[in-house]
Amino acid sequence: MRAAFKVFIFLLAGLMMFSQVAVAINWGRNLDSALRKAAAEGKLVMVDFYTEWCGWCKVMEKNTFSNSEVNSLASKFVCVKVDGDRSRDLVRKYNIKGYPTTIFLNEKGMAIERVTGYLPPDQFADKMKALLSRHKVAPSGKDAPKAEKKADTGDLALTGIFHSADSPKAVINNTIVGIGDEVSGAKVIRITETEVTLSRDGKEIKLRME
Repeated sequence: MRAAFKVFIFLLAGLMMFSQVAVAINWGRNLDSALRKAAAEGKLVMVDFYTEWCGWCKVMEKNTFSNSEVNSLASKFVCVKVDGDRSRDLVRKYNIKGYPTTIFLNEKGMAIERVTGYLPPDQFADKMKALLSRHKVAPSGKDAPKAEKKADTGDLALTGIFHSADSPKAVINNTIVGIGDEVSGAKVIRITETEVTLSRDGKEIKLRME
């Protein structure tokens, strides 16, 4: 009976350990890499400044950073751990006065929020949600949405179209022109209800009504 109880305790401890690992935040260790990733993915950076001797750092890790809601929100940040004893330059740069200290940075490395000392998981989660709602970072990586590329129309401005089947006209640079006419060195070759096509130097130029 006693042996069976020991086996049960062993299995329970293993299950608890697995559960803690399952909700562990994916921490990086290099702030420069984190900032590059944040800029590419359009995220903020969450930095945990800690030391090995800091008791409250361990409490923060066990209670707050292992919380399921905090862990879920952390996936929306790029997360980094910084050992204050080994990174004195970063401690000075971000004016870290005690441990644990959690700072939130934009993609340029500027501190936008900080939490000094221990904070319970519910309060920490509220802080994260407020940051996510206030700060939107536009991604710059290969997966970023691409801005629509507009054609270079140069010195040509379309301000009106008078479309008819027989003799369509357009107003370009405040001049009424028809098919075959030229304006600013460009020849009108097509006029539709919403678009005018011109040709200049062997290249087509399309002007559209906005």
